[in-house]
Amino acid sequence: MAVLGLTDPKGGDWARLRGLQYAGIARATWLRIAGNVFAGLGLAALLVEQVNFVAILGWLLVLFATLASSAIDDRKLADADHRTFNRDEAKRHTLHTIVNALIWVAPLTIAGTVLDAETRMQLWSVLALLMTGSAIVLPAVPMSTILFSLIVGGAAIVSFGMSGEYDMAAIALGFCLVVVAGALA
Repeated sequence: MAVLGLTDPKGGDWARLRGLQYAGIARATWLRIAGNVFAGLGLAALLVEQVNFVAILGWLLVLFATLASSAIDDRKLADADHRTFNRDEAKRHTLHTIVNALIWVAPLTIAGTVLDAETRMQLWSVLALLMTGSAIVLPAVPMSTILFSLIVGGAAIVSFGMSGEYDMAAIALGFCLVVVAGALA
């Protein structure tokens, strides 16, 4: 629980540990942003024939704006390992993670009702790639990967279940569990 940032046990310098964890986020910012940008553009290309272009463009603009905001905050964490790291910074990063996950869930929940089965599978592939990327790029901050994966994976499970694709819902559940377990390991 302490490594996740949920408790501060006595007898340890947990603020220092979190400072070391979050300083790693700053080092991975551009890689994380690039992954999200390429995934967003790829998703837009997948959806362009089935979803209104203005809706796709609006979604991309919201994604890019939140990524820019997140990058600005993440860069402020570059020296978190050399100073007192506070809970407000961790909360702000957590909020960015949740907002980013919800933005990625939007195409699945909104457009998922109009997409054909093949495109839903391709959309899931992009989301699974992002979940895996989160685990690879942010290993020092497992809470980010866990939150992102639970939100995105949970939405995929519900979306597949509602469309009667129970096999894909089971695959999404299994994959989500593996990513979360990996983040906790």
